[in-house]
Amino acid sequence: MINIYTLLAPSVVLVLAGCQVCSTPSATRDEPRSPLAITTSLANDWKSVGGAANYSWAEVDGVVVLTAAGTASRNGFLVAPVEVSDFDLTIDVRIERGNSGLQFRSQIDTEKDRVIGYQMEVDPTNRRWSGGVYEEGIRGWVSPPPAETIANHPFRPGEWNTYRVRCVGDHIQTWINGVSIVDLRDGAAASGIIALQCHSGDSLVQWRNLSLHELPSGRD
Repeated sequence: MINIYTLLAPSVVLVLAGCQVCSTPSATRDEPRSPLAITTSLANDWKSVGGAANYSWAEVDGVVVLTAAGTASRNGFLVAPVEVSDFDLTIDVRIERGNSGLQFRSQIDTEKDRVIGYQMEVDPTNRRWSGGVYEEGIRGWVSPPPAETIANHPFRPGEWNTYRVRCVGDHIQTWINGVSIVDLRDGAAASGIIALQCHSGDSLVQWRNLSLHELPSGRD
């Protein structure tokens, strides 16, 4: 049995659900190390950090979509009520304006009211660095996509894109729409939070279909 977190509307709960078959990009999915239980309200449990942004949930064609919009002078983050170490996460993202990112193995810097740590980039510009690994508030770019990926990048601006990040020990892998983007070894952080970024400036980004699987520690 595989356990998943699912983004639900704020009127219901963030429930740990079980499913026998899950649709994922092509890679072996490991059994979770232990069950995780979160049963309180999604709206109350997710925490806003950093720059002000408007976060809203709505059902679109039977799927709950989280929208983040803002024009703040600094980055904002919506932090999930969970910390993980080794994991496999997928989420759909669509960006209309600005820049965004998926934080993982990150931390909240309470003194400066911001999130720092690893980020899987959401970049709709012609630079085509979506899926690259950035370290927010610390080192900056850790691993942009390789040149051969940039030349034929799978990210589709203005459309839904399926993001995936898998971390086991110091091994970090990212995919977009099933295509490998980054595969690196970096041991700067072994665990931390998950968060969704609403970048400074005029940003509008949407998220849906979040699934987070905890993996056995050290199993690569």
